[in-house]
Amino acid sequence: MNKGKLRAITLREEIGIDDPSEIPLEDVVTAYGGLVKYTNMGAIDGRIVYGKEISTIYINSEIQYEGRKRFALAHELGHLLMHKGSLMHDDTKSSLSWFNETEKQLKKGKQEFEANQFASEYIMPSDLFYEKAKKKPFGSDLIRSLSESFGASLTSVAFKCFDVDIYPVAMFHIFDGTVRYWKRSQDFRAFLKNTTKLSPPEDSVASEYIEANYKPIYKRYELVQSIDKSTWCELREEERDSEFFEYCIVSQPHKSILSIIWEA
Repeated sequence: MNKGKLRAITLREEIGIDDPSEIPLEDVVTAYGGLVKYTNMGAIDGRIVYGKEISTIYINSEIQYEGRKRFALAHELGHLLMHKGSLMHDDTKSSLSWFNETEKQLKKGKQEFEANQFASEYIMPSDLFYEKAKKKPFGSDLIRSLSESFGASLTSVAFKCFDVDIYPVAMFHIFDGTVRYWKRSQDFRAFLKNTTKLSPPEDSVASEYIEANYKPIYKRYELVQSIDKSTWCELREEERDSEFFEYCIVSQPHKSILSIIWEA
């Protein structure tokens, strides 16, 4: 078990709760020597300034979605509990930075990865998450339902689904029209095309969003679109094409897309 997840579990034990919604995150920060301030921070989600007695956590007041704001606060709480004494740093788009974990670890150590894992486990305890998610079909409705249940962003819920490994899915982070990173769960058996540093496939849903300048193009009941397996995956010799699904979580301001695919 990684350090971030373990610290989240021990924190819940320390304050005597099973469901993190029982206590406001701001109160937890205060109890552990932090002060939360909301202010306009441009493209930065959060920042922590360590002090000898009181450390100040700044959260971007302009974040539109409460789930993302809550994740950013939990992320900074993770830094407060695990990394006090480190240099001050800014966290930009923290809920997407799991895709960058290898690069981040090389540049900044393991702190960003640990803070993300802490935030994920604290906001969405794995056992509760599994109970709410199991035996339900994967898709946009499930992700939205879990987002509302845990008060978490769609993106962080999608990553949590990946981490608990309930569903065989593959995920692609696309930034400014280019596939930056991808991941697939252990049970996802198809071979993915090498699209890293390339534009997403022309027949993908992600490509449609890019052509629409990241604006909404589907109604809520249309968010999961049928695609061919060959859109993102390699077909083996003499293998017939088959139906897959693709669902994209899009952030127009950041020109980013989290594209999730799975077998029909």
